[in-house]
Amino acid sequence: MELRLESVKLRFGQKHLLNSVSMQMQSGQITGLIGRNGSGKSSLLKLIFGHIKGQRKLLKIDRRPIQKPLYATGKAFLLPQSHLFPKEFTVERALGFYHKTFADFMDTFPETAIKPGQRLRILSGGEWKLIELFCAVHCNKEILLLDEPFNGLSPLNSELFITELHRIKSKTVILITDHRIHEVMALSDQMYLLDKGKSSLIVEQDDLRAAGYPV
Repeated sequence: MELRLESVKLRFGQKHLLNSVSMQMQSGQITGLIGRNGSGKSSLLKLIFGHIKGQRKLLKIDRRPIQKPLYATGKAFLLPQSHLFPKEFTVERALGFYHKTFADFMDTFPETAIKPGQRLRILSGGEWKLIELFCAVHCNKEILLLDEPFNGLSPLNSELFITELHRIKSKTVILITDHRIHEVMALSDQMYLLDKGKSSLIVEQDDLRAAGYPV
């Protein structure tokens, strides 16, 4: 599958956040999106998914324009920075939304201190995130949009999560953004830089340096 985004424009009032953003992504590749805080990365993911509308957006799947919001196609999953599940959910109830059990979760992340029956509200931020990441990689969607997935994860669980992304990438379009730039660079097959409202494809680290971005 190919997902193409063309000529995105987004403004809030008089502030132009995104202008002339274009990206091309496909299954078999993990696409990284980097940029400074406030550059519009989270807004771009929400706009692609369809949670917010821009002043201009052309979205194509396999070169066919998508007229309705991407979420309405049933093909995409967005993991936002905010939590997916209510805090009173138990771990098992959250996993059950994606037809998974606690044993399935432990098979993937065996070193976690999470216990069966615990409510999400008593977990640490990283533990709660781990539950949501497990759901994301088992959601059986063709397009996966991940906003700050490494936030709060231990190095070991980050590595296990990366292994899961590589497991599903052959059949999934994956777009990931995170402030931990070195993790994104190591993980991604291609990278885009979002800067001053525009996107640019990063071919090598010198491209980032030329844009004044520390690497």
